[in-house]
Amino acid sequence: MNIWRDFIQRFNIVKGRLDITPAHIYLTLKLAALKEGVSRYIMITNLRISEAKAKTLQRKLKELNILKPLRGGHILTEYGNKLFNYLSHKLVDIGYIPTKDISRYCYAILLKKYNRVPNAVLIRDTIIRFGGSAGLILYKIDSKIIFPESGEPLSTYDDELNSYLLRKGVEDGDLILIAGSSDEYTSKLAALNTALSILEEIE
Repeated sequence: MNIWRDFIQRFNIVKGRLDITPAHIYLTLKLAALKEGVSRYIMITNLRISEAKAKTLQRKLKELNILKPLRGGHILTEYGNKLFNYLSHKLVDIGYIPTKDISRYCYAILLKKYNRVPNAVLIRDTIIRFGGSAGLILYKIDSKIIFPESGEPLSTYDDELNSYLLRKGVEDGDLILIAGSSDEYTSKLAALNTALSILEEIE
């Protein structure tokens, strides 16, 4: 069962005019899981949203039984932990990567066990739709990280990036998507939103 897709469908029903992306929700879950309660101030600082949006997002996530209040902040409910654990097994947040060939800032996400040759053009278009200015899509098969359009190994063009990604534990069947932008935080949101939108469609 894809509980992320189920959650997003329910969230879209209740969110109203709240201008929040799936990446903001994922980051809220991550903050709540890693800290003893995520406060509104932490959300404002880390998600770069207004106080009004942070307050509304907290309220919506409480309505959906994702967060519950604790000592001035919020922690994950049992269902919230289940949702975050599901995402943690599907996504590896590699983070900013040491390459400027794509764009000034590049953020990488690993989708574990994707197990199909990806449609790189479609995924790249999704990165652009979520605010990125460029995207690089890679896939590991037969112990090699390749460009899915051509099948050429990444090591032929950028051995440094290839070695860096292999050290991050990329396995056969994993999809790597890298979003680029001239703005640091935009590249992160574009990568996360793209990965989460793909996750909605699989399984």
